[in-house]
Amino acid sequence: MNLTIEDKFTKVVTRLAKLSIPKLLIYSFVLNSVIMISFSLLSKPADFRLEFSSIGEKIFVVVIFGPLFETTIFQYMIIEYAKKYLHSFFAALLISAIVFGLCHYYSFNYIIATSISGLIMGGLYIILKMKDSYAFLLVFMLHSAYNLLTLILNMIFFSHR
Repeated sequence: MNLTIEDKFTKVVTRLAKLSIPKLLIYSFVLNSVIMISFSLLSKPADFRLEFSSIGEKIFVVVIFGPLFETTIFQYMIIEYAKKYLHSFFAALLISAIVFGLCHYYSFNYIIATSISGLIMGGLYIILKMKDSYAFLLVFMLHSAYNLLTLILNMIFFSHR
């Protein structure tokens, strides 16, 4: 019996949904961090840098506002609406991840890395929705935690820029 991509995707998501929520969050955070750090090491620094008037403003935008806005648009709105009209979580996830990546156009490598990150966060959103487990809140918190880690690492290693 030949399974469609949608069937294979559903099978993987169903298996992952059997994991506990803490395990899902930890695995997602670690996988996302490894992928993003790996791509960062392979890329030259982006020419585009946001300027902030204070560290408080930077923390608010990077750790709270950005993840809240992006979770709303890319995980909640795009996945929910695409699923409703395309009747496919797989297609919804791909659209969400690609748009998420394209909105992070600092460099080609960063687009690829953030598209993969979008697959991870979008996949986590779909799995948590299946589990009726505060999908939006948990994906937002994961995204915030990742951005906080990135902010801290950038301040430690790249503060001279």
